This record gives sequence, C-alpha cells and structure tokens, in this order.
Amino acid sequence: VAKAVVVQPINYGQDYSYLSAALDAHPQRLLGVFVADPAAERPEEQLEAVAKSRAKGWVGVRFNPYKWPEGSSMANERGVGMFRKAGELGLVVGFMPFKGLSKHVADIEALIQSSPGTKVIIDHWGFFLQPATGFGERQLDEESWQSLLKLSAYQQVHVKISALFRVAADQYPFPSLSDRLKTLLKTFGSSRLLWGSDFPYATEHSDYSGAVHGLEEWPVWQEMSEADRQNLVHDTAARLYG
Repeated sequence: VAKAVVVQPINYGQDYSYLSAALDAHPQRLLGVFVADPAAERPEEQLEAVAKSRAKGWVGVRFNPYKWPEGSSMANERGVGMFRKAGELGLVVGFMPFKGLSKHVADIEALIQSSPGTKVIIDHWGFFLQPATGFGERQLDEESWQSLLKLSAYQQVHVKISALFRVAADQYPFPSLSDRLKTLLKTFGSSRLLWGSDFPYATEHSDYSGAVHGLEEWPVWQEMSEADRQNLVHDTAARLYG
C-alpha cells in the first residue's frame, strides 16, 4: 500500500494519540480522518482545533449520527456549524449511517444544502443491508439504497465502495454487488466513487489483498474503462484528499 487514509474509530472517542503516532511514523504514506464531536462545549472551535493540531495529515472529519443525542438532528445548529467549518478548512465530511442511510438522509440533505461547498462521502454504500454486521440473517433496506441514489443529484456527494461484506448477503468476492456498482457508475459516475477496505473488519472475510482485489472478479469490472477503474481505486480519493 503506497498511500492510505485512516479513519479514527468511534471507540477511541477524541483520543487521537494512536492515529497521530501512525501519521507521524509515516508522514508520506498516511493521511487521517477524525470524528466530529457535537457534545463539545464549542464544537466548531473544537473541530478547527483538531484540524490544526497537526501541520499536515488531517484531510477529513467523520459525522457519525450516533454521536448526537438520541432524537437530535445532525442538521441542528451544532451540526450545521461544524459542517460549514469543515468546508472552510478544506476537510471532506464522511457520513457513517450505520443503521441505514434512510434514517439520516433528510439531515444529510439539509447539511449539504446549508454548505454546498463542503465535499461529502457516504460511507459503505449507505448501509443498504441491515443489520450491517456482515454476519447472520440480514435484510435489504431498499429505502436506504434509493436514498443513496437520490443523493447523486448533489455534485459534492461521493460514495465509498467499501465494507463489501457489510452490504452483500453472499460470500467473498461478493459478486451480488456487481450490478449495484454498475448502477452507481451510471448515477454518480466513477469520478465520485472511491474504494475503501473497512480494515481491520474486512479481514474477517478475506485477507487484505482479497479486500483490495475482490471487485476485480465482478462482471462490471470487466466492462469498466481503465479510467473508471483508476478513479475507483485511486484518482477520486487523490482528488478529494490531496
């Protein structure tokens, strides 16, 4: 892996010591994404302080809806302020709707409309298979899939083709996702799609190399142009993150 973007897990809260140490150890190789904290006393200032805590390295911020109090909207005053601030700082906002995009798409649309210049990534295909554990009996959440397609109308929105095991009911290499990817290529275009691994959880279903190369076994991969493939595995992320 020549370059990678590492996202802070929610488990560590606002303790970035481990991720910062990794960024320090590999400054030419790794970039980082931290987590927005709506519970901070001054959330916009806190977001900016984290972003500027390193001379370089932070390239994005994750909005996890479950960091907001239950029943509270991500598009409340705090959310709108942090989303705007992220855009001003050149940070990409990644949304992590673990229980299904349909539950949060109204908030996401409101944030997008409030700051059209803030670039957005929807993580893990919008979690259209529930529960998103990657194991056991799961059901298609068609409303979340349609919510994802609806967001293609906003040019600032990108989709992370990641955590294949979370959104496929079949086994590795998850060929059931081939037609889904074909649909996303038609609605978003390859320039707004980027691959991601969901490491380390992906290694419960294959090794890391398999997570990287699994989609190359899908029928849609054979139909894609070299430019589309390059966008998916490199160029879109390079444009977003620098």
